[in-house]
Amino acid sequence: MDSAISELPVRKAIEVLLKDVGYSNPMPDWFVPLRIDYSARETAVQNTIDRYLNGSTPRRPFDVLLPRRKTGKLAKWLQLSLNDQMALQACVSGLAPRIDTAFDRKRVFSYRYNRDQNSLQLTENQCDAAQSFNKETASRSGSRTHIMLMDLEQAFATIDRSRFLDFLTPFSPTRVEIRLLKSLLDGFEPSGKGIPLVNNALLFLGNAYLSVVDKVIANHTKDFCRFADDYCVFGDSQGDLESLYKRINKDLRQATEFKLNDVKLHIFAADDYCDRLSQTALDLAKNGFTGAEMGPYQHLPASVNPDIMVQTLSSTFKDPDIYLNDGVGRLQLTAMRKLRVTLPPSVHREFIKDLTVSPQVLPASIELLKKYASKKEETWRSVWVLYMMKDIDIGALPNKTRDDIQNALHVVGGPGTAPEVVKLWAKWDLRAVPQNLVEDLADADYEETGRRCCGD
Repeated sequence: MDSAISELPVRKAIEVLLKDVGYSNPMPDWFVPLRIDYSARETAVQNTIDRYLNGSTPRRPFDVLLPRRKTGKLAKWLQLSLNDQMALQACVSGLAPRIDTAFDRKRVFSYRYNRDQNSLQLTENQCDAAQSFNKETASRSGSRTHIMLMDLEQAFATIDRSRFLDFLTPFSPTRVEIRLLKSLLDGFEPSGKGIPLVNNALLFLGNAYLSVVDKVIANHTKDFCRFADDYCVFGDSQGDLESLYKRINKDLRQATEFKLNDVKLHIFAADDYCDRLSQTALDLAKNGFTGAEMGPYQHLPASVNPDIMVQTLSSTFKDPDIYLNDGVGRLQLTAMRKLRVTLPPSVHREFIKDLTVSPQVLPASIELLKKYASKKEETWRSVWVLYMMKDIDIGALPNKTRDDIQNALHVVGGPGTAPEVVKLWAKWDLRAVPQNLVEDLADADYEETGRRCCGD
């Protein structure tokens, strides 16, 4: 085995992946292991890393299209095997503390490294971070008359992979993380372009890399802050900010691979922007939500609260084209998964009861399943609805409603036109999986895992 592997915090990576980062995957788990044999997992992951460091190429992962917040747009996300997720997390766990030493916490609020050693979270809570970002923009705008919102055009897809790895190299004294990360990225996305969307591990690294953009902007003004690839820049007039925008965009194109998205440029009077933030906060508070003006965190609770989750799911079913996407929908999926795993059984039962009697959820879930299931481009939404339906107490429903749901599941899981992964989720009932099968499936593709869990 390559001796450099001993430099990687593999055990910690396994724990962080299972208890935090894995929840940010685009697809839900087929099962949650009843227990984890950490010794066996560590050996398996080390062997996986050893193969990759010695020339083996990771196989292409399962990919799925997620609707973006802008209606009609789709983004490709990757669902890795368990071993590949843990290998990737070992890279990030090795790099993260060193990256944090150079991180600009005064201006950047997204994906900040979690410094609490007693918490197995890679990054700080993103809902809380979005709140802090809004407070900072409101505070800074108090001394300036105008605010400009800027957005990078296809930020992750634009990243030059060679530059990305060069940027990370100073944070990897032995270069083992860089060698492993290059092998993983080349296997996941052989085109060599951009950084694939996987989970919070790569989002953390990509967010750190955007500091190259921060430096270009800082050459023109120090008065800005950022959340992901959304920038707030402060100034004293609309004309000054328009001129500043042109200069920044010109330098970005010359010095980096990035450019600004002209469509998403907005300039406000500072008072108007603060009024919008205040009204948004007031509207959310009335509904028990906390969130941000910008980004997917607007309609999510900062913690996994069962009562609020039923409300947010109801909102999503009322307007799925707006909310059932890679922003709100993906984070709601994260919350649903945590509800099942982290809450006491009695609290989860109350959530099931409230969800089952919700007048918005049941009829809408059946109709959406009929609408989505036969369309390959709606695979993720179909799985999202099916996963949510696992928390409905079928036996507590009136006969007609129960029959409607069971018939819908039967049709989707039958010999129709639904993609295979959708059919499998229609049949799978989240049974416990024997420990020996857990280890067998750790290297399996997502769809293969579903087939083996379902016995197909």
